[in-house]
Amino acid sequence: MYVVRMFNRSTYIFKTMFGATVIFIRLIKRRITINYVSVFVYNFISHLSNVIFNSFNTIIFFIIVVQKSTPRPFCFLHKMHT
Repeated sequence: MYVVRMFNRSTYIFKTMFGATVIFIRLIKRRITINYVSVFVYNFISHLSNVIFNSFNTIIFFIIVVQKSTPRPFCFLHKMHT
């Protein structure tokens, strides 16, 4: 039940964001082709943000794995400095 509620909330936020972008671009230029452009731009921006978020998560995971596998991964850098 809670998962369904969260899913509905996320879809509602997505729809409101999408509608806001469409209305905003409609207000800028009242043309029919702008709707397709706005859909393309919104999809591109959401895809880009998802890619950035996923890469950020993988980088954090990689750092955690490296720190767990080796006790001090930046030990050689410290030796180089001193």
